[in-house]
Amino acid sequence: MQGARPMIEDVLGEGVYIDAARKRKMEDVPALVETLEEEGHLAPVVVIHLGSNRPFEALVFDQVMESLIAHQVERIIFVNVHRPIGWEFYVNKQFTEGLARWPQAELIDWEAMAHSEQGWFIKDRTHLSYDGSEAYVGAIKEKLNTIP
Repeated sequence: MQGARPMIEDVLGEGVYIDAARKRKMEDVPALVETLEEEGHLAPVVVIHLGSNRPFEALVFDQVMESLIAHQVERIIFVNVHRPIGWEFYVNKQFTEGLARWPQAELIDWEAMAHSEQGWFIKDRTHLSYDGSEAYVGAIKEKLNTIP
């Protein structure tokens, strides 16, 4: 999300607040939710793309959901992981299982979209090329425009 930030802002407009940081973990989200609320940046719709930097447990997913729902976030959209790393399957399984437990959660299946699109990534096969950024932002825009 950090690399696609300029395009997200261009495509989705000024009303979007992006808090993307390197090496952030899913475990960081509940505290971040508190900070965003205090600063007036927490919106009724939140898009989260985490899990590329390390795996997380079901309890962490549940803590993220509880934190967001406690702050009246109405729509929580997760973007799953596409990264050639050993825990990709495990993290994406955590998303699938978490969505089954939490009907308020939605998914952008980035792994399915990006699986065969090598042109969307730079040499490391993780970070986005320009075409990849366009696809990524398009997927977010499409999900946001879909009524759950």
